[in-house]
Amino acid sequence: MKIDRLISIIMFLNNRKRVTAKELAAKYEVSIKTIQRDIDTIDKAGIPIVSYKGQDGGYEILNTYKINNSAMKKEDIYLITKLLEGLSTTYNSKEIVNLKEKFIAIENNSPSNNKLIFDFSPWGNTNKTKEKISLIDEALSTKRKLSFDYNNLNGEHSSRIVEPIKLIFKNYNWYLYAYCISKDANRIFKVRRMSSLELNDNFSNNHEFICDNLFSNITDNATNIELKVSNSFIKRIDDYFDDYELNGTILTVSLPIDEWLYSFILGFGNEAEVIKPLYLRETIKKRIESMYFLYK
Repeated sequence: MKIDRLISIIMFLNNRKRVTAKELAAKYEVSIKTIQRDIDTIDKAGIPIVSYKGQDGGYEILNTYKINNSAMKKEDIYLITKLLEGLSTTYNSKEIVNLKEKFIAIENNSPSNNKLIFDFSPWGNTNKTKEKISLIDEALSTKRKLSFDYNNLNGEHSSRIVEPIKLIFKNYNWYLYAYCISKDANRIFKVRRMSSLELNDNFSNNHEFICDNLFSNITDNATNIELKVSNSFIKRIDDYFDDYELNGTILTVSLPIDEWLYSFILGFGNEAEVIKPLYLRETIKKRIESMYFLYK
């Protein structure tokens, strides 16, 4: 929408010394003539923008123009800016970028100590995740069905067609909450386990979003697990768990028993021994034996 672009241009100029029409045209994916018309519209609205010609030319907003930030403390503005910067590491939509520009502009008029960095992206290459999030965001915005391949925790593969309802960020992971056509029910899909995403035709259904106990099916399946851990493990225990009990070297934690847990425990080698439940201990034991024969 033009009004969104105009507001974003104002904030962008407010945050920079001087910007060329070519830079603005590239940023907003419009022609230079469109940018020139936008600048004229902004100027007529009473926001003072000066145009400079020549090699160092461009558009510049007068220093006397300041964004009114009296309704917020500088600490609030700083925190919101950093959160938006962190969110954009994995969810880089135009709305987030534009909103970030607005708060960066306000923050520059309210200097604060640069003491925080938020980065919600996983380690390694995040481009694939960003591409998936961008496509899901488009499906949500345009109410289009989404098809994809999915691999669950048990390694089971399926092809799904869904009607997206919500995009959720929880515990450093993105999830899609959607109505699954083949299951005729709402389901939660971990974005990192989705592949071959494609937009399909539009849908008109208005699905109800029930936030309460959204992830209850995961926590309801949690089991109390006892591990005998090494002193080295204990020193790092807060890196792995938020909620746990430690009695000497016996660690008690509640987790769902699935493929992720098997890999998690095996990854600690001889630093963690399963005590309870016995069936989990036997499963880990069999997997260790299988690994032994693999490398024998």
